[in-house]
This record gives sequence, C-alpha cells and structure tokens, in this order.
Amino acid sequence: MKPHSSLQVRAKRLCSKCAPVILVLQKTPVSQIVVHEARVIGTTGLSAVVKWSVATVAGLGAFDTVTGATTLTQIAPSRGSSTVPATVGEVLSFIVQVTGAPSTAGSWQVLGTLPAGLKHQNATNSNTDSITGVPTQSGTFPITVKAWENRNFRGGSKSKTFTITVAGGEPPPTVTSQPTSSQVNANGTVTLNVGTTGTSPAFQWYVGNSGDTSNPVAGATGASFTTPALTATTSYWVKATTAAGSVNSAAAVITVIDPPEISIQPGSVTINSGGTISLTVAATGTSPAYQWYQGDAGDESNPVSGATGASLMTPALTATTSYWVKVSTAAGSVNSSAAVVTVIAPPEIATQPGSATIDSGGTATLTVAAAGASPTFQWYQGDTGDDSNPIVNATGASFTTPALDVTTNYWVRVSNSSGSVDSDTVVVTVTVPQTDPFVAWQAGNFSAAQLADTLISGATANPDGDSLTNEEEYVFGTSPLIPQMPVAPSITFGDGEVSISFTARPATGPGYSGLQRHYALESCATSDLASDTWVVVPDFTDIIGTGQVVTLKASMAEPSTYYRMKVRLSPGS
Repeated sequence: MKPHSSLQVRAKRLCSKCAPVILVLQKTPVSQIVVHEARVIGTTGLSAVVKWSVATVAGLGAFDTVTGATTLTQIAPSRGSSTVPATVGEVLSFIVQVTGAPSTAGSWQVLGTLPAGLKHQNATNSNTDSITGVPTQSGTFPITVKAWENRNFRGGSKSKTFTITVAGGEPPPTVTSQPTSSQVNANGTVTLNVGTTGTSPAFQWYVGNSGDTSNPVAGATGASFTTPALTATTSYWVKATTAAGSVNSAAAVITVIDPPEISIQPGSVTINSGGTISLTVAATGTSPAYQWYQGDAGDESNPVSGATGASLMTPALTATTSYWVKVSTAAGSVNSSAAVVTVIAPPEIATQPGSATIDSGGTATLTVAAAGASPTFQWYQGDTGDDSNPIVNATGASFTTPALDVTTNYWVRVSNSSGSVDSDTVVVTVTVPQTDPFVAWQAGNFSAAQLADTLISGATANPDGDSLTNEEEYVFGTSPLIPQMPVAPSITFGDGEVSISFTARPATGPGYSGLQRHYALESCATSDLASDTWVVVPDFTDIIGTGQVVTLKASMAEPSTYYRMKVRLSPGS
C-alpha cells in the first residue's frame, strides 16, 4: 500500500430514523475519532433497538502517515479483542479497522458462518468494516475477516480470526398456535385464540388481512378475543409484541353462514299422462343444498334419488303426484310447499253406445259413458274411424238421431288434452212395417163388398168354383173370380219325344211387390202318385217366372213317367 502525507479532514453525516446526526471527524496525524451508530439488521424494526454500541477511538497514532505493519483490530464492541461478545435478541455492531500501511482496504471479506440474524456490511475503499444485526441463536462462531488491497478481493490482503460469542437471550416472539378460521351462523360470535412465545407479550387484534393495522379492534388486547355478533364474513389477526420485537399472526377468516330462505316456491302444474315437468325452487342462504321428496311437504319418507339441485325433472307420470324440496345450509333448513303435478288421464270408454232398431221415420238416442279428465265428444255418421262426416252440434255424451228411414251407422270420438279414443260402430236398424201381400192381392181382385164377405174373399174361399182357394189362386197368379187352370201346359209329340211346355208367369200386379214366383218340376216313375218317390227334374229345380215359356222334353222310349209342378212365392233379390 502507498503511504499518505497529506492532511485530510473528512466529515461524514450519518442519519437514521432513531439516532441523532453523528459527525465523524478524522484528522491526521494527531488523532482520529470514530463513532459508529448501531444499525438494526434482521426481522425487527428500528423501534426494537434495545441497546446501542458506541465505540470511540482516539489517539491511534500516525497510522496514516507512518509506514508500518498493517493490522486488523476490533474497535467495537470489545476494543482490541479477538472475541466479539453478543446476546440473542440484542443489536450487535461488530466493527473492525485496518491500521498500518496501507490504511484503506479496497474490499473486505468474511470467511466462516455468521450467527443467524447478523449480516456482513461488505464495505469498500474503507479502513473499517462491520457485521451488524440482531442474533437469534446462541453459540460460538469463529470467523476470519480479510482486508484486501483492492476491490473484488484482489491484491494483497491481511486477515484476522475473531470469535463471535452469542450469549442466550430472549428472541423476538413467535406464534405457536394461530387463530383458527371457522364458520358461524348469522348473528353468532366466535372466540379466537393465539399462542406465542416471549416474555409478557402484549396483544392487539385487528380486522382485515394480516399486517393491515388500519382497523384495530378497540379493547381487544388479550390472547383471546370474542368477535361481536357477525352478519358478514370477516377476517381477524393479532400482533404480539415483547421487548425483543413483535410478530403478526395469520388472519383467521370467520365465514358467516346465512340460514336458507325460499324466495320462490315450486309451482303446481298440470300435464298430460306420460309427460314430465321441471319443478324449480329459488332460495337464498350460504351454499344451500337441496333434496327433493315425493309426497306432502315435510314427509321425508320418499326422497327422490339424485334430486339434489334447485330444479327437479319428474319422471314420466301417469297419476297425479306431489313433490316438495328441503333447502339446507350449515345454519339450518327450510321446507318448500308441495307442488302438485296434476296428470290428465287419457279418455277411456267405460260403456259403448248400443245399437238400436227403430221403425222408419223414428229416432234413436245413443249414449256413451267415458272416463278421463274433462272429456269432449264428437259424433260421426259412418263406420268407426271415418271422420269425414261429423254431425253438427253432436258434442255430448248422448246423441239423438234425426228421423231415419234407412239403417244408418254412427260412432263417437271421446277426447281430452291427453288423447282420444273412438267408440265401436253403432248400427241403428230401420224397419219398414210390411203390409201382408195377400191382403194387397185381395184388395186388387175384390170389390169392397166382396172384401167384406170372407166367403168370397177369404183365403180359403173358392168364389169361382175352380177348386182353387183364393190363397192358391194368389200363388199361381190366376184370377179368383174366373175359373181357370193354374197352369195350362202344352203337350206335343214328334221325333220320338214328348214336349211339355208352360208359361212361367211373373209375380206382377197387386200383392206381388218385392216378390218372385218360382217354378220347379218333379217326376215320378210309379203310378203311386201319393208315394214319396217324386224327384226334382234336373235343370228345372228353380225357375223364376218372367213370362217365359218353359219346355221339358222326354223320350217316348222311356218308361211311363209322371210329372208335377210346384209353385211358390218368395221375396225378390
């Protein structure tokens, strides 16, 4: 290092928040006064300083002007010693000075482990360096301090070993048990507790996040604190202070649980059979939970599986069903009113309308009995399902037909909002009173006087004396007043054949309306005409009279054969 010969006067103004201004005068070669203020390093603030270490160095001699051996010397707190005394929790300012030539170190270096809470200040271009702070652990800590000629630990160096001996003392307080976050019902209170280390700690509780001292709780100066009645979620924390410092707890969040209230009840509704519906409740409260039930409100015997939301989608329903919901929070529960889901059943026909028979010109009343909600009716003319001919104003369970002269079919459709069903076809049969055709024949063949005399016009009378009764005359189509054969056959012979011809009279005139006259020929090969040996002649079994000539031919070589004719009347097709 290069010796100095100049006179230097240095003035240094040091300031801190907690120390007065200290003026350091250096004058060579006569004397030097060095006064260091203690700086607080570590977790405590300047307000936690409990001890100042002040070192005064005077009359060190001409270290700055006389070339000599360079040495490192402890200036504070134990001048000239290689042992540095310290106490846990108290501020330490360990100052070391380089003397000799050169007297200014370009850089300083500390080798070894410092006690927790201390920090090397790492001065540059200075004849002093320091280790300061508040130690938090006791013990013996050997270190080596090196003064380098140049910056960045270059050039020549001078070192010296010191032992920092930290005696046990009270460390700053710590939190051993934090106040616990919790839940409370609205308007409830909670007691918070904190556990700390340290002698006679003082406490102050605050509202807000940890470290926010803007809202202290008046009178809350103990390790325990009972909150006021709370209506909103609030955070609290506490600061614990001792002579060695202070510590902040974590914030305890007191969550206020609001009880549930139902603002909108689930509403009753009507649906068709087989339909579904969504029921919804609106509720307030902290984190409400829901459970829906089937049945009357308060009946918890039939919970709906999986129905744990504010809305419930019912299954497909075929019968009217009630539902309700319980809304719960940590603060309690409340039941909704029951929502009635009314199911409209599709119509069913309990009693079919019955067929009827009436006289021509009459009417019939048809009635259907139906089950189902609010059924409506529409009657139709025709077969079931044919809705092309609805009957105007026939919209009741009963329907009276108009006057009918022909057989007519009807049916009815029963409907509601859930569907419809068709009845069976109802047949209203119209009968036309029949006049005895023989009576009509009598009226057409006899005068009024004759009609009044049954010996003349009676069914068994034979007024013309031809051995045919009036009834037989009616069948054969002959006059009852003129004697004549019922059938006048024509018989001819030729070519070994016999031909028998007759006219098949039609059924015309009074008394024959809707009738036909039928002819049949039978043969018998014996002379015993009373025997039961008559057989129908093929191709002559049923001849309808239209006025045509009917001819039967038979071979003359055949044995003797007898023929007879049967005549009958029947309704025409």
